[in-house]
Amino acid sequence: MLRMLKATLVASLFTLASQSAQSQQIGTPPDAQIDKDHGWSRGTHCGEEMPVFNAKVGASGKIVSICKHEGGDGESPGLSYRYGALGNAELIYPRYGASYKSFTLRHYVRARTSYLKLEFTNGGFEYVILERFEADESPQTSAFLRIRRLSDSKVVLERQISPTSDPLTLLSVLDLVPNAPFDE
Repeated sequence: MLRMLKATLVASLFTLASQSAQSQQIGTPPDAQIDKDHGWSRGTHCGEEMPVFNAKVGASGKIVSICKHEGGDGESPGLSYRYGALGNAELIYPRYGASYKSFTLRHYVRARTSYLKLEFTNGGFEYVILERFEADESPQTSAFLRIRRLSDSKVVLERQISPTSDPLTLLSVLDLVPNAPFDE
């Protein structure tokens, strides 16, 4: 019963976010090229994989992409995180292949509000992408990238990022990635 209620609430929020995106023209930027076979923007680090989330990081010109690999030919399906200038990713995690188990998704939902956090740790740092949707009088989606050093819990980078993917796209991995309670 609780799972059905959660699924209904998530579906309602996703529908509301999609309607909001259409009214605000959020989504693929007008200058992005569209892959006509798959329908996604080529302004990502995902190559032939499906972008689950994509955002510009401030004025740096860098891009953060979460890519979904379908698997096949002996490869495992999963996600990967890629960060850097387009065509020159500085960080790819996991370094080889893709994994669902390497990530944790935290989800908080209440009436007209949804918070999604996709997290992983690598090299002594915790990486977090936070996506917020609030459907008040003027629905808004915002997203942040946070990197925290684990040894002393110091936040070494925290930036608002500008998603070029539709709102609440991290919901698409809700049942694929290990979930944990929301902690903020």
